[in-house]
Amino acid sequence: MNHNFWLNELGALESSLLADLNHWQNPDFKPHAGADSLLSLTRKLCALPEAYALILGGASEAEVLKAAQGDQEAHTPQALGQLLQVGLLAFRSAFLRLPEIDMKTREVKNPLGEDQTAVALTMELIKRMHGLKGQLELYLKMA
Repeated sequence: MNHNFWLNELGALESSLLADLNHWQNPDFKPHAGADSLLSLTRKLCALPEAYALILGGASEAEVLKAAQGDQEAHTPQALGQLLQVGLLAFRSAFLRLPEIDMKTREVKNPLGEDQTAVALTMELIKRMHGLKGQLELYLKMA
């Protein structure tokens, strides 16, 4: 699979998430005690692409972990959508800088999990985003 396959999947996720943000009403909603709030869940989801872009770019563990927390000032659907879009732009840029052969062979240090190739890292990002998106959709239905 080439670069376009992964970028198309991320583009579809982006469009769907931006549409979900239009249905956001109660940022403090929690489905049960101990659960993330809608705001916290959405912030984590929107912060993932930037964190993974930093991983691909070889950033320090501290930088990656800070980015994974998301912008704590982002409280509105618009701000969260911008966080998502900026992160995806950074991820696409870092992703496209890698030669296709390196994507499948060169392992990348991953502070959020196991070291892996760029292809495996991209699959992990997409999997994590889909998982959090599923949670987000349940929150939106329940809120």
